[in-house]
Amino acid sequence: MNLVAFEWIAWRVFVTGACAAMFVRLQCGATPIEPPTSIEVAFSHLVTPDELAAHQTKLLATVGEKSTRCARPVLRGEPAVGAALQDQLLLDAKDSSAGACLEDWRKTLDQPFSDTPTTMQREVIGRCAGPLEAAVRAAIGHAEGCSAYGPGGPAPRADGTVLFAGQLLGWRARELANTDPPKALWILLELMRLGQDHARGRSDLTLAMVGTVVQSTAVDHANAMLDRVKPANLDELAAALDLLLASEPSFGEAAAADPLRVAIDWGLAALEPGSWIPPGGKRSPQAPPADVNDLPAYGRAVQVVIFGTVSPTKIAHACPGDASLAACFNGLSRPVAVVDNDGSPRSIVQQALVETTIPLVLFTLRDYVVKRAQHHSDLIALRLRVEVMRHGCDRAALSKLAATPALGDTLQLDYTPDAVTARPPAWVSSTEPLTRRIACK
Repeated sequence: MNLVAFEWIAWRVFVTGACAAMFVRLQCGATPIEPPTSIEVAFSHLVTPDELAAHQTKLLATVGEKSTRCARPVLRGEPAVGAALQDQLLLDAKDSSAGACLEDWRKTLDQPFSDTPTTMQREVIGRCAGPLEAAVRAAIGHAEGCSAYGPGGPAPRADGTVLFAGQLLGWRARELANTDPPKALWILLELMRLGQDHARGRSDLTLAMVGTVVQSTAVDHANAMLDRVKPANLDELAAALDLLLASEPSFGEAAAADPLRVAIDWGLAALEPGSWIPPGGKRSPQAPPADVNDLPAYGRAVQVVIFGTVSPTKIAHACPGDASLAACFNGLSRPVAVVDNDGSPRSIVQQALVETTIPLVLFTLRDYVVKRAQHHSDLIALRLRVEVMRHGCDRAALSKLAATPALGDTLQLDYTPDAVTARPPAWVSSTEPLTRRIACK
């Protein structure tokens, strides 16, 4: 969770840092301004009140848009009526039985880290696994599974509820592995879907990365179980993994929605009175009202609002909502069309700041694409492992399963007489690549 939080903070300060660097470059070769003008103060002068009002109106209208990519098949049985929203919120509520259990689990994390559950954690697992399994199953049991927490929706609890659910039920599955492997694997499959749904729709990068952590941790638990046992429900497991691979949430949709969340929480809220309540009903403490006479604070809010209304279109152009991860990686590596200016010096400088910042942000997004591709590749590798356990190392069958539309590429498969090693595509570079060696026995 610390890594995810660090990346979230880095993403949001990146824009300010890049803009500041550009503004310094604009001053090079010119007579220095005394005192130096900060980027925040510059934005307070570069954007007129009418332009700012237009951006604010556009931002609020965009926030109200709904995702069209919420539909995905349930893993088993018939889908529950309606969307998943209420059951997702119930899982996250402190006054629900599942939410209370997760609060108890959070308190156990104050203990020293251990590779196995502590005595206190085992007590919580024994008492809470049943209610939490039911709550997760309800949350993922609908035909539509978009995250409830995108722009315009409520803010999730800050204490990592979904991560805690993954931890508790992951250990529950490991405990069941020796006595009931099929049930244990179904718990993990349901956690994988929970992680996917947390990132589905007009989410944001923080939620998407948290969902990816939940999914990838469940994959790790599943691989650890398959090291020791061969479950009887391999056919069911293969079918469920096929559904998961076919319903990978859109990266482009989450990436384009991320600046909207930032613009609301850090920009728009600062430009409104303290009594203003943003869409979703919860005001971020990050943005107290900015005094219009405090040019750095006011300009900072203006800058974030401008970024929140301009960058989603550029992100969507480079990485459309229906694009594969490989296509997004390539698209985010190329220049995109520039925004217009009206020929005035003010407009030209504003355009220069925006156009220097956004390409750098798009390039940074590639790191998120690579991380998602790494973990999607690991899910493919789990499917390959199940296939080998069912039918052995049939090269034709494994080659067909090694590619998915969501990845937009194929895993690299290296064969030896007794095993196959699955590696992500070459563009999914990493200092610690997620490779899986699968024995052919």
